[in-house]
Amino acid sequence: MCEEIVSGDSVIYHTNGEGSYSTMYDLFSDKQVYLLFDDSVKYDCLSNKNHEMIALDRNYKLDVISEYPDYYYEFRYVITEEDYEYAKAHPYKGE
Repeated sequence: MCEEIVSGDSVIYHTNGEGSYSTMYDLFSDKQVYLLFDDSVKYDCLSNKNHEMIALDRNYKLDVISEYPDYYYEFRYVITEEDYEYAKAHPYKGE
């Protein structure tokens, strides 16, 4: 499965859970993830182990939306100018 996310987007993941569930796991475990910038630069987030961007949960900012009794968390990754510059220098060349 392939998913494309264009520049300027942010990736948001929501989760409900009690206390210890304030983490996200394997968000893209069943997918190959590419970022597409300006319809011309394609970047493979999973194959580049130096800069995985949206593929790693530790790169997301955690916001607690609500706590007890209705735990609700939001994880957000905003695609930055630095991400764009890195993608331009390391584009996906094809399979």
